[in-house]
Amino acid sequence: MTKNNPDLIFKELFKVKAAVTDLLVHIIGKDWANYIDYDTLELQPTELIHKRFKKRITDLVYKVKIKDELFYIIIIIEFQAAIDHFMALRINTYTSLLLEQLVKIDKIKPGEKLPLMLPIVFYNGVKRWTAPITLKEHFHDVPDKFQDFKKYIPDIEYLLIDLSQLDATELLKNDKSFISLMAAIETTKDIDKNYEIYAKVVQLIQNSEHILSILRDWFRMILSYKGREVSLDELKNEESFMIKHKPVNVVEEYKQAGRHEGKYETFLKLINIKFGKVNHQIEDKIKAASNDDLDKWLEGLMTASRIEDLFK
Repeated sequence: MTKNNPDLIFKELFKVKAAVTDLLVHIIGKDWANYIDYDTLELQPTELIHKRFKKRITDLVYKVKIKDELFYIIIIIEFQAAIDHFMALRINTYTSLLLEQLVKIDKIKPGEKLPLMLPIVFYNGVKRWTAPITLKEHFHDVPDKFQDFKKYIPDIEYLLIDLSQLDATELLKNDKSFISLMAAIETTKDIDKNYEIYAKVVQLIQNSEHILSILRDWFRMILSYKGREVSLDELKNEESFMIKHKPVNVVEEYKQAGRHEGKYETFLKLINIKFGKVNHQIEDKIKAASNDDLDKWLEGLMTASRIEDLFK
């Protein structure tokens, strides 16, 4: 699909509204993000604009409403693995074309205000982003005696998300955000730690096969860049993968637990990893089980495909 192309993989990921919501809430995290009505997120077609823009760019444009307000925000997401010094100029051109297109198809009529714009550059390169983030920075400085001329200089600023500058420790604190955890993998050099974080991501998105498919391609690419190969078949078997590369070494923890309460707690961790959060009936059944039963179920957990098979 998008193997070994980070731009296309991220583009595919952010076609999913849940990913855009996660990005705005957990990565950007501005106060205004709390007022967005995320149910109104709507991916916009950009083919007409691309025909007028000679250099096609891997972008996504979303329309979304702000709660209790009538205007829209157009979110433009640029995916960059290399530094583009003139990114601000490209953003300026592209936003202008987008607005012009909206006017042309009568979505904006004379007397109406233009929609708000939020250009986002999502950078996942190795080196720190050094390109100017405002268009004004590209122009010559205005001499002091011509200060009035400054107001005529066009300007636009984009919101930069530079993964190389994000703190993995802080990202891992957002353990309910799969975008934060993915960013933590990008910035964490320890491959074994990458496996642990990946297992957490799988837990968060296990109900979305589409996102899981994108995630597998992305994770294989990340590991390949870091010098380790992993097969697609291994990643597709989430059950065995998550037992093998669990967030904590709960199997060893289970073996070392002397008290029944310790064995119950660590076995519950394992079963939640494999099957998701269990209901209260199953939790009570595990809590009431003997140590022999827990040992027996641990052996069956490795091969059981359904939770019902475990307690036969």
